[in-house]
Amino acid sequence: MEEIGSQGGTLLLVDDEVNVLKSLSRLFADEPYRTMTASGGDEALAILERERVHVVLSDNRMPGMTGTELFQRVKKRWPQVIRIMVTGFADVQAIMEAVNEGAIYKFITKPWNDDDIKLSVRLALQQYQLVEENKRLTALAREQQEKISKYAAVLNENRGAIGLYLL
Repeated sequence: MEEIGSQGGTLLLVDDEVNVLKSLSRLFADEPYRTMTASGGDEALAILERERVHVVLSDNRMPGMTGTELFQRVKKRWPQVIRIMVTGFADVQAIMEAVNEGAIYKFITKPWNDDDIKLSVRLALQQYQLVEENKRLTALAREQQEKISKYAAVLNENRGAIGLYLL
């Protein structure tokens, strides 16, 4: 399992409005997260290329690339990254499309409740860790099953010799 560690995880905040980014950054300043900001989808993708990110919070309506388009790309390239959409516009069609494609973990409307958004990020990071732990345990179980199968094959091949030895 990837340990998120004492940093608490890495959070990428994406919005084309500088004041919103500042507000979100202040909101998470006292939290044990490493926070980064991007003013649009292209900048966010560039950050994701070079940094390990656990959760992305993005506005939907941005020039150039919508949050929905960003999350579709993130899901394809970094499926383990948890994606939370924060938007002030009721663009139900785009949001439902993103939700149906599994591109969004949670949808939060502006103006947001500080406690709700903090809780959503905390739960998203826990979800991230649970998924990573599940992957690790599944791989371990598969590895152990392969070892058991090999031992069983050796035992089966040498059954006669083992029986004579035991007698």
